[in-house]
This record gives sequence, C-alpha cells and structure tokens, in this order.
Amino acid sequence: MPQASNHSNILLSEILRTSEKHRLQPTLCDSRIDWSSFLQASGDRLLTPIIARKICTPELSSFIPDDVVGALQMIRDYNLTRNQRLIETFVRIASVLNQGNIRPLPLKGTSLLLYGIYPDQADRIVSDIDILIQPSEVKKALQILKQHDFVQRSNPFLGDKGHWDDRFETIDIDDFRHKPSEQNYHLPPIKEHQDAEFYIEIHTRPCKGHGSMEMELTRLAANSTALDSKNGSLFRRPGLSFTLMHTAHHMLIQDRLMYLGLTDHRHLLDIHHLMGHIVDSGETAELQEMAESTHFNDLSTFALWQCQQTLDVAYQFDFKTSQTGKQWIVNFTAITKNNALQRFRRAWSAINTTITKFFSIKALRHAFGDMPVTKSLPLYTRYQCQRAVHAVTLAVKRKRG
Repeated sequence: MPQASNHSNILLSEILRTSEKHRLQPTLCDSRIDWSSFLQASGDRLLTPIIARKICTPELSSFIPDDVVGALQMIRDYNLTRNQRLIETFVRIASVLNQGNIRPLPLKGTSLLLYGIYPDQADRIVSDIDILIQPSEVKKALQILKQHDFVQRSNPFLGDKGHWDDRFETIDIDDFRHKPSEQNYHLPPIKEHQDAEFYIEIHTRPCKGHGSMEMELTRLAANSTALDSKNGSLFRRPGLSFTLMHTAHHMLIQDRLMYLGLTDHRHLLDIHHLMGHIVDSGETAELQEMAESTHFNDLSTFALWQCQQTLDVAYQFDFKTSQTGKQWIVNFTAITKNNALQRFRRAWSAINTTITKFFSIKALRHAFGDMPVTKSLPLYTRYQCQRAVHAVTLAVKRKRG
C-alpha cells in the first residue's frame, strides 16, 4: 500500500483544527486532494470515524466524492457497533472477575467509551480492552479466567520460541510460557475464546517505569476506590484528572512521541474531550492541584500546549507552568525541524516492507541511509534512533535465519 501523502496529512490536521464548517469548503475543493491517500492517512491514525462526523454533513458532503463519503460513513457505522460490543465484553469480564471479589479499573480507550468522554461513541477507535487490577490479584484473576475458558496469546517477542506466524496463536491460560508475576506491567493478552473479537490486556500498573511520575500514577490508580455498576457488574471508576494525566503520559513518555517530535491526534483529542468534561463537572480544582504538583507539572505544561497548538483550542484553565515543561516545548520544536529525524521517520515507513518481503540487511541500511544522528538532538532521542536501527537489524537477521 502506498504511503499517505504529506498533503493528506495536512488536510487531516486542518479538518481536526477547524470547527466552522464553512471554512472547510475551500479546503475540500482543492484539486490536489488524493482521496485514496486521504482515506489511508485517516485509517493509519485511527481517525476515520471522527473525520467522517466532521465532513460527511449536508454542508460539506457535496464537495467530496460519493464513494469516499460512503466509505467514511460505513467505517463510522461499523465502529459504533464495534464499540458497543467492546463495552458489552468489558462488562462480561468485570462480572467474571467479580466472582473473585476483584473490581477492575478500566483504562485508556475502554474508560473513554464507558464514561462517554466523546460526544459520540462512534468517534473513538479502540483496539483492545485495557483493565487494571491490583498486583496481589493476578493469580486469582488468572485462575478465575481459566475456569471460564479464557485463553491467552502466545507472543514469541516476549521469549516464546515460536515462529513469527505463531504470534497470534492462543494457548491455555495455565500454559505459563510467560510466568505471571506481580512485577509485570501487564500480562500476555487474553481472549474470551479462540474466535473472540477483542484482546484483553490486564495491567498490574498503569504505566511502565519506576520514576516519580510513574509511581504517582500507580498510587492514584490504587486510590481509585469509587465503584460503578453496569448490568450487575462492579468496577472501579477512574477520576477524570487521573485519566487525563495517564493519557498524556502514555502518549508522550511511554510511546516516546515527545522525544521523536511526533504528534498523535487521537490522544490529543482524548485530552481535549477530557478537559471539557473536567470543566463541566467542576473538577478543575483537582486538575489544577495535580497539574501544579511536582510529578505532573512538566507533563501538563507540554500536553496542554500541544493540544492548543495542534487542535487550535484554548482552555479556561491556568496553572503555574514549569521551566522544564517549557524546555520540553523548545526541544520538541527543534526535533520537528531536524533533518536527521525527518529521515528517521521516513525510514520507519520502509521497515514493515523490509521485514515482510525478506529484504536484506543491505536494503534495511539503505532505507535508513547514513542517518546523521547529530548532537543537536536531545540525548534520549539520539538513543531511541540508535536503538531502533539495532532492533530492526536483529529482527531481519532473525527472520532470515
């Protein structure tokens, strides 16, 4: 599949930034739009449903080819029914875990759907079900899930001596190729049965790492003791401020987008809609306290700045921004203008083809070129580039061997 054009990416950003529909009409009339590339770009970023809601309207649909409008609406309708099935699956899992007196805490996209954070449930694509339990509940949870015939995924990338084609093989939960540990970030993905639609990721901590920010998120999650109920199933309710900080941490730190100068519109939209709910619910004092705390001040400064810059929004929310957070902004801006990082990003688009089609190590190195990872990049970003080259080179060697 060809790579989405830069023009398509710019168009996506413009649609997400613009709230007045009449301002989009000249943009959609542009003869340079490659609608096939546009659909691919929206799908790659998991934004197709929300893009459909914004442009498949009576005011704008006449400027878009009929087949594109049909494709967008079809994907949006499918995602709505899929999200409804995902919530039903979460409720069933919670009911099963309740039998062991375990009250799961929904995380990430699961939480956003469950509590209606988006104005329309069809807007958000959620890939799997993420739940959090206490580390001490791991063994009991696995025993209960096994009794109800749940299966786990075998993953050769985590030490299993299987072939690449086995990475989606399901195995019995009691086949502990990846021994469950109270120290694990999350367990191997689990399914209700072999042909189930959704994978379930059971987390024992809300994020990786043992820094002050990660430890504080873990503490806040453990203190989320308020219970909600749906169809008789009990589960813990995550606070809105916690969910916002967890989303920002997951996007910027854990997925390392901040260090690579990348923007994830989907998670920025998560933060934007969470901000709206926090203001409407009167929880701004709680968010203010968290944003100004030692643990989250830098993260808050950067995440809200990126939302404002990318989505062209303004928040009636003021807190003391940190100097380190401001420096993150300076570093991020420098990274996005760095030619070495631009080459690094383009290289990633060739990696899947390189591995899938058994290209040689020489082809891989050609994709990366003689990438000059210069000292103008932040140290962690240089480290990530070097680590990526090394990891993919090993993957190709393993595949060929």
